Amino acid sequence: MTRILIVFFAAIAALCSLRAGPAHAEEVFGNAVNYCQGSLPSFEGALRKRPLAIANQGTTTAFISCSVRAAQVSDSKPGHLYVYLSNHSETKKDMSCTMIQGNVDTASAYFPKNLSAVPNTGGEIGWALDAAYDLVNLNCALPPGVEIDYVYLT
Repeated sequence: MTRILIVFFAAIAALCSLRAGPAHAEEVFGNAVNYCQGSLPSFEGALRKRPLAIANQGTTTAFISCSVRAAQVSDSKPGHLYVYLSNHSETKKDMSCTMIQGNVDTASAYFPKNLSAVPNTGGEIGWALDAAYDLVNLNCALPPGVEIDYVYLT
């Protein structure tokens, strides 16, 4: 019986060693509440965090920080980061997000982008990623009535 168990576990170990390497998802997708939070405690009071979005329900601009580990997508090639924002106010809003690649151990690179949206519409902002960084971060300025719906990497 012991010999059968040894052969069995050896066969399992051999099968496991045949795997080509770790599998990676081709896309990391999540609602804003997965990856984002208020940049400072003072912004938290204006933010409504719900399952589908983080919305600024205050009267002044609130800043949101988001972070996603890019290595979840691929170890070998750069991809793209996207953020979807919606304007639920009664006026046109200008929204801005800055993508920051890097972490505390590396030099960071900053890539700002803007989006204008008329009432009750939204849009996507996207960036090409540099494979040199493991972390992908966002800092978004949300005017009142604007929300971050989702963040995703491809």
